[in-house]
Amino acid sequence: MSIKKQLQEPGRGKHITGHSMTAPDTRHMVILNIIKDHAGHTAGGCVRQFLTDEGYNEVMQTDGRGDVKIIRHLREALQRIAENNAFFSSS
Repeated sequence: MSIKKQLQEPGRGKHITGHSMTAPDTRHMVILNIIKDHAGHTAGGCVRQFLTDEGYNEVMQTDGRGDVKIIRHLREALQRIAENNAFFSSS
């Protein structure tokens, strides 16, 4: 199911909040449904996060506790972007 269709379902947020991909070690993009108020996000919201491997592991633990629900996870493409994109280079 597409993210657009998921967001149109009753009980889903209509606006995804989140942040941009900024760190060169970013390897994961997740879209989360917030089940319980957590880390400054209100229950019922939908959040996009770009994460390192460590950050993704923390989100997986939060998902396991039932505070959030991961509805989309992207890893492989972000690795290719990081490896091939000039704005990640230090020059």
